[in-house]
Amino acid sequence: MTENPVTIPFDFTVKEAAEVFLEKKISVAPVVDEGGKIIGVIIKNDLFRVSISLKEWENMAYSSPLKWKTVPD
Repeated sequence: MTENPVTIPFDFTVKEAAEVFLEKKISVAPVVDEGGKIIGVIIKNDLFRVSISLKEWENMAYSSPLKWKTVPD
């Protein structure tokens, strides 16, 4: 496991998450809650699928929030 991995806050928009992935040159990241607890994982293909499925995505500027599923304890 990577020490100090790049994480994505649960309330990031699609655009914000994609920007982190591009800036950090990563393809997978844990999703964390307000306290830093891992609640899921996102991969770059998830972002790609969401972005191409958004209707009128150019007008939305990728501002739709991601929908996260809670991982059971």
